[in-house]
Amino acid sequence: MQDAADLSFLAGGGEMGERTRALDWSSTVLGPPRGWPQSLKTSVSICLGSRHPIVVWWGNPAYTQFYNDAYISFLGEAKHPVWLGRST
Repeated sequence: MQDAADLSFLAGGGEMGERTRALDWSSTVLGPPRGWPQSLKTSVSICLGSRHPIVVWWGNPAYTQFYNDAYISFLGEAKHPVWLGRST
């Protein structure tokens, strides 16, 4: 189990911050947040903390999606919240 300090970059962020913290990342291509590169941690922190719509696609060749509360309306009910952490 990760301690709170490992996830401090995920603090805040409203609904999407909560969903990002709650997601079982070990079952994704990215793995647990503790092992993410600093550049991804920074990008996700900026995304979640912004009041402007932001989506982050991370990876190669599979791109994993992160987005913030302001971006939810762009996805609509069919894609939110299932697209968080989804890789294409």
